[in-house]
Amino acid sequence: MIEICYAIHDKNGHYAKFVGTSIQSILDNTCEKIRVHIMHDHTLTQQNIKYLMQICNRRNIKVCLYNVQGKKSSILQYWYSNLHDVWLEYYSPAVLYRLIMWEILPDYVDKIIYLDADTLVCLDIGNLWNEDTGADGVAAVIDSLVVANPQNHSLYNREVFDFKRYFNTGVLLMQRSNKCCGREFVEKITCFFKKYPLASFPDQDALNYIFDNVRILPNKYNRIVGYERLNGTTPENAIYHFSGESFRLYEYDVWMRMWWDYFCETPWCNSTFIERLMTVSEEINMRYIGEVNRFFKLAWCKSVVVVYEEVYRENVMLAINREMVLEMIPCKNVFSSLLDFVTVMKKLDENTVFVFFVDDFKRLYKGLISAGCRADCSFDGRLLLSKRKGGYSLDENQIVIDL
Repeated sequence: MIEICYAIHDKNGHYAKFVGTSIQSILDNTCEKIRVHIMHDHTLTQQNIKYLMQICNRRNIKVCLYNVQGKKSSILQYWYSNLHDVWLEYYSPAVLYRLIMWEILPDYVDKIIYLDADTLVCLDIGNLWNEDTGADGVAAVIDSLVVANPQNHSLYNREVFDFKRYFNTGVLLMQRSNKCCGREFVEKITCFFKKYPLASFPDQDALNYIFDNVRILPNKYNRIVGYERLNGTTPENAIYHFSGESFRLYEYDVWMRMWWDYFCETPWCNSTFIERLMTVSEEINMRYIGEVNRFFKLAWCKSVVVVYEEVYRENVMLAINREMVLEMIPCKNVFSSLLDFVTVMKKLDENTVFVFFVDDFKRLYKGLISAGCRADCSFDGRLLLSKRKGGYSLDENQIVIDL
């Protein structure tokens, strides 16, 4: 029997679909008997529990649910109280649930595969189950993104852990042992949170801090999708981890196609979901069309002055007809020239519109308005560019999560 565990906090009721999709990928690629353990809190709805059961019932898979509130909630609250507010705003509370996993799971479970919700298991998970856990009773994969750029980590040069062996905790193979549960383990976690409240990945960093003799697994057991995209690889038989805002809505590459294929097998892919998807797409399109229309209303029968930072120079004329442009003004730093722009803009008549292709138009616009410039004579030119040409990127990862 292969024991698998997930943790979930689902504040808007839409995150459970990722757990369901991950489970579906396991069932499609594994023939051995499986038992699924899900640690959750009050945010897991009855409807989502029904869908999770529906997936597992297709293969007569048993699902065990554990509400962490009331069981070990005092430990969790103690940890939360020692973490910085910045961390609490960015990460889900569920990332700490894995730290009390052995306190929650029944005694008959002495070995477990922990998976983050944003994983796809595109291999027989029995292969991972049969791996050795090593001296610490923990086996994991090196975090390719952190190891490639350790200088970006907040604890770099602090000698907290060996960055060459820094592992990702989205996929863990663990054996029950004294080192990963009990009072001493809780105290070590608490000590780490108190000492390093601004650690880049507090839960993951804490486990790297405690387990210094983890058995390093082959990369195929936890391949970070963001890293795979950067290196232009193609899908293989592996476990893929969509960490670090890897989900895309409009960039339909092989990785998202793979995720959608499994998702479409789940009960969450229904008429309600499709309606939400269509509504969100329409709202995004209407917002874009509205901004473009606003530009042409501003520029109609008027002269256009284009101000651009060098990074946008090649793409400016892709967005604006040259015949409309009165003047092109290059600028290394638009904020250092703010007073100059204010002086020029106040002198020009109402038939002139300034279009700015700059990095921080919102901040610039506030400065111009504060200095007395008219609100209707400035426009954010990047709204006219595609994402590939320097336009704005939608938070597609959050959109997919909220669907």
